[in-house]
Amino acid sequence: MKYMPGSSPTVAMEKTNEANGMTRDQQGRLVSAEHLTRRVTRYESDGSLTVIANSFQGKRLLRPNDVIVKSDGSIYFTDPGGNAAPEEWDVTISGVYRVSPDLGSISLIIDDMVRPNGLAFSPDESTLYVADTRRRHVRAYQMQANGTIGKEIMRAAVDVLKRVTLELGGKSPNIVFADADLEAAASGAFGGIFFNQGQACVAGSRLFVEASIADELVEQVVQRAGAIRLGSGLDPETQMGPLISANHRTRVRSYVDSAAEQGAEVAVGGSEATIEGLEGGFFLEPTVLTGVRNDMKAAREEIFGPVLAVIPWKDEDELIALANGSDYGLASGIWTSDVSKALRVAERLDAGTVWINTYGMFDVAVPFGGRKHSGFGKELGEEALEPYLHSKSVWVDLTAAVPQSGQGITR
Repeated sequence: MKYMPGSSPTVAMEKTNEANGMTRDQQGRLVSAEHLTRRVTRYESDGSLTVIANSFQGKRLLRPNDVIVKSDGSIYFTDPGGNAAPEEWDVTISGVYRVSPDLGSISLIIDDMVRPNGLAFSPDESTLYVADTRRRHVRAYQMQANGTIGKEIMRAAVDVLKRVTLELGGKSPNIVFADADLEAAASGAFGGIFFNQGQACVAGSRLFVEASIADELVEQVVQRAGAIRLGSGLDPETQMGPLISANHRTRVRSYVDSAAEQGAEVAVGGSEATIEGLEGGFFLEPTVLTGVRNDMKAAREEIFGPVLAVIPWKDEDELIALANGSDYGLASGIWTSDVSKALRVAERLDAGTVWINTYGMFDVAVPFGGRKHSGFGKELGEEALEPYLHSKSVWVDLTAAVPQSGQGITR
């Protein structure tokens, strides 16, 4: 049906049978998930109907529920499955399916759902989210996501009272004191932000440098960043690969532009890069921003890309205020030759993990998790098991089991 306010609804698509989910593709054509006829269809501009999917590997779909179209033309839809179908239906297991842009193939991309319902993409289309709140046998959710998605997970868990563990990213401070080994600190700052193209929750994206050595340290980091070899992740010579998508690259660049508009300087990088033979890759030059203030957007929000914000400081109290002046509290790094000072600062940092004279170390026995908007709960270590365990108290009144009339009792 088609409805415009102030008028009566009119029929827009007559050949569907209990249409359920509906969306539009990039050409404005309606795409529908049909409940009873067990198929996904597209309403063409000439009024005809194209069947996009009604089977998977020879098995008939059960009851497609929701449908969404990605910018590349690929179509995703849910099929809730279940045991309600007559035996003669040759149905597949429930799950989420993807149809290629040319409609040439259909694939099952998620097959462990019970009753998948709604579908949604993240803003950059790098992540597909599936509503599946009716999984009554699931007692806890563990999610790695951004803060917006984490809040949605919590809201979904409220109605069904599920336990939730969230790891929601960070804006981690990497701190360098004047007495640090500057070569080691430069290496740690370099690796802390450019590992995995900066697409890491623990990325040391804020570099706090004691003012007296800021220029020297920044020069070393800039030289290393400018010499990075971009390329394919399959090439052993590659030092940094592409970002996850074109949309994400645009988003990362917007933070660089925002910082420049607010008075920061781009010491190196900041532009898209084209690699011979990989012209379709979403490459971005490793970027170092100087003259950054802690209140700038590039210093407050998680960029999730190869962008390092350098912020100088003069005394320890100022440093702590700057480092903790973030909504996030996932990780942090400290570089100094004074271990007592390092431990003192580590105690004052509001972060779940502190690395001293190293960055990005993990061990299966050591708990990892964040504070504030970086989430709660732990991965790794004994604490990681706690969200999945329940204690039980059992009381027995042994006085009521006193033997009577010659009956025996075993204690």
